[in-house]
Amino acid sequence: MKTNLFFLAFMLLTIPSLCQEKNFKYRGDVNYGYMMGISNYNLWTDEAHGNRMSVNEEIFGHSLRTLHGLVYKDKLFMGLGIGLENYTYKESSFASFNALPLFFNTKFYFLKKRNTFYTGISVGHTIRIKGGGSVPGEWEGGIMINPEIGFKFKISRALDIMMSLNYVHQNISTPDTFGGMDFLQKPQYRSAHVRVGIVF
Repeated sequence: MKTNLFFLAFMLLTIPSLCQEKNFKYRGDVNYGYMMGISNYNLWTDEAHGNRMSVNEEIFGHSLRTLHGLVYKDKLFMGLGIGLENYTYKESSFASFNALPLFFNTKFYFLKKRNTFYTGISVGHTIRIKGGGSVPGEWEGGIMINPEIGFKFKISRALDIMMSLNYVHQNISTPDTFGGMDFLQKPQYRSAHVRVGIVF
């Protein structure tokens, strides 16, 4: 956690100075995503001996993210992002939960033009902030990995539209109790996101 905070502070202090370099430009975006995927629960009844039950459930949800950083020579972007996401189970007593992703993102643009394809990846940490467990407040964070491919195109002098296809893998773990038995839940969320947003 201390390393992540140091990295975040370093990026925030570095951005203003790099913006003065002609090869670097500030770039930000706000984007919305619709997700569909699978939640895999590993319910550990005795983790020391590897005893567990595994359950798969279909999930869907919505995601709102914002990303801010620098683009180098209109080809390579690096920035930090934050979001708010909702996951809903199609058939489960867990119903739904909200999550807060914090991440680093890098993108490579194929052309030095406003209209261009790009590929990228986000890596960070997801914090579960509401719902989905019988032990409120004990949800831990987990790693998030999000590769993407998309297209960006000009709509005005200052704004672009981006559209992308994403694969998102997130881990979250928590202690839980059911029927007098103690469990350690280790759900993995694997989902496809279709995202659209405004780049400025």
